[in-house]
Amino acid sequence: PLSAYGGYRFLMLVTGARTPSLWGGVAYGLVPVLSGAVAQGRLGTVAAAIVLPWLAHAALFLAPQFPPDRRWRAAWRTGLLLGLLTAFASVAWLIAAVLAAIAVVGGLVSHKFAARSRMGWGPIVVSVGIVPLLLVPWSALTAAEGRGAFAWLAEAGLPAPELLDKLTAWDVLVGRPADLGAAPGWISLGVAVAALAALLRADTRQRVVHAWVVLVVTLAVTAVLSGLRVETPGSTDLEPLWLGFPLLLLQACGITAAALASPGIMARLSGSSFGWRQPVGLLVVAGAFLTPVAGSVWVAAAGVEGPLDRRPVRAVPAYMAEAAGSDADTGTLIIRSAGDRLEYDVYRGDGSRLGDDSVIPAIEEYAPLTELVGNLATAPRQEDVELLSDFGVEFIYAPPPTDAELVGNLDTVSGLTSASVVRPGARAWQLETEPATGALSAPRGWAHPWLLALQLATLVAVAILAAPSRKVAR
Repeated sequence: PLSAYGGYRFLMLVTGARTPSLWGGVAYGLVPVLSGAVAQGRLGTVAAAIVLPWLAHAALFLAPQFPPDRRWRAAWRTGLLLGLLTAFASVAWLIAAVLAAIAVVGGLVSHKFAARSRMGWGPIVVSVGIVPLLLVPWSALTAAEGRGAFAWLAEAGLPAPELLDKLTAWDVLVGRPADLGAAPGWISLGVAVAALAALLRADTRQRVVHAWVVLVVTLAVTAVLSGLRVETPGSTDLEPLWLGFPLLLLQACGITAAALASPGIMARLSGSSFGWRQPVGLLVVAGAFLTPVAGSVWVAAAGVEGPLDRRPVRAVPAYMAEAAGSDADTGTLIIRSAGDRLEYDVYRGDGSRLGDDSVIPAIEEYAPLTELVGNLATAPRQEDVELLSDFGVEFIYAPPPTDAELVGNLDTVSGLTSASVVRPGARAWQLETEPATGALSAPRGWAHPWLLALQLATLVAVAILAAPSRKVAR
């Protein structure tokens, strides 16, 4: 509903027609559900769908025909909203930077911007350039630690590459980043056809081309990103990216193009002599109209099924979670059997939070703990168990299905006692050695508080500059 309202508000501004705006708002509001973003729990895409229409609304006033005061206020407002959008879908900043470069170069070439006047290109550059300052210390630290490739291309939340399939041209056309949890692609085909047909209407073509410029740029970025494989946090494997936001933007551009060409379309079709345009035009209009109708019927009938379900998040037994929540130094080493290999992580506090995936230490920093887990699975010694306490581990938990060799080794090694579990097939042990104080609290660099201060000062300044100008009577 929030996405639909934002889409309706934006389309009312650019079309001035209520019916196309209502159609476009409903069609856009359904995109996060139909694309599978809701079913897969892709919070970055869902939040981006809410913010995107408001960002587009603010960016419209960067055009050179508006007064300077309004353009500069629009620049700061656009920067704030782009920063918020980038916090959930960081690839949005990359797309915005490309579009800003095209707008500046186009304005200079067409002489809409004076080459030596910052008034022309300044607001556009500021709206994009201010974003890294709004997102410090994250933007600075991810660049300093060499994580830009993943941090600036991924979205908020866990990557979950196991839920993704290879992206095809059909998926891009109908806005389906993955098949799992998504609606049938033919439901959204009407939007793509209507966006193409919008270019055929001469009287609205100039406005439709603007939406198509954004669409083509986004399509190019999507093509590049679909071929990338990046190293996800905590893993050395190269995995595909979730491209929810680029495909969301493609759908938004298609809906906008169709809405811009739709006012007066029925009168135009009925007012011309009968020919092939009338039946083809009616089919395009009917297909576009049926997209939100069929999407709504699918949502009502199928609902949101898998791969997620609603249940309390508890990765370890309750007493381990309580111990971890009351003492940050108390961690639980979780060792899972994954086919012919073992996977592990350390649970502490109240578990993983949103954003933890982008600040997980590099895989090389886990080498000593990885070696210890390997020793426990093969030939454990009491010294290995005692060394676990240096990593803030008090419990070891093996959820089902457990590895028989690992369980046998941990049952016989000194320094461990069996602990209780409720889940059938699971096993747990407690270390006899107390965990080291402060073992899991990573020290922050000296620059961190200064970067936070810079972020706060930038937010306050940009919010003031984005506020409406005060009219003073003289």
